Amino acid sequence: MDRRHFLSTVGAASVALAGKSVALRPTTAVEPVIQVDDRLLNTLTAVNDLQVPVTLASYQRQIDSRSGPRALAQSALRLVAAFVNPRGQSHHNSVLLGPIDALLDALAEQQNASGLYDIGNLDSPPDTAFVISDLGIGYDLLRADDQTNTAAIREKYAAIMKKATPALVTGGVHTPNHRWEICKALAHIHHVRQGRDVLARIDEWLGEGIDQDEE
Repeated sequence: MDRRHFLSTVGAASVALAGKSVALRPTTAVEPVIQVDDRLLNTLTAVNDLQVPVTLASYQRQIDSRSGPRALAQSALRLVAAFVNPRGQSHHNSVLLGPIDALLDALAEQQNASGLYDIGNLDSPPDTAFVISDLGIGYDLLRADDQTNTAAIREKYAAIMKKATPALVTGGVHTPNHRWEICKALAHIHHVRQGRDVLARIDEWLGEGIDQDEE
């Protein structure tokens, strides 16, 4: 997959998670075929709706106990997905915004000066990439939804992602698979902070190709 297709696919997939159909902007003259699986989207919406009260009841405990960054980012994403999804029971329910804001504050507080997180491994680019990928989806969903009352929350998302950028651009990986997670995180970062360094690093990782053998 080329980098431009990679970037557009990551963005479109984020919005599709909100239960909407989205047309990609291809780099060729071929028009995409849009197919909406309403049954799947309604099922995913129902599952996430069930998670909303659980998350609202537990998010402060997560913050107080200093749950890991991945858990905090995932909790925020559940609430964001519920907020933006017109299929769901909590569409544009402002009750969700305070908890999202608090979870982002906790994520910002746990972020190291390097922009990275300690998640088992200290100051780890690939582990941080998993967090940034979830934050990137949340940011993209809120950006596409474009509500005035989420502007400050979007800025908090963007600030965390921007702070992680230098380390993700220059940092290494622990396993071959981590290359693609860092690419995904950088693609999301490109939506908030465009730069040649971000694109060059994506190109560098994607240029290595997939490791595959007869096994």
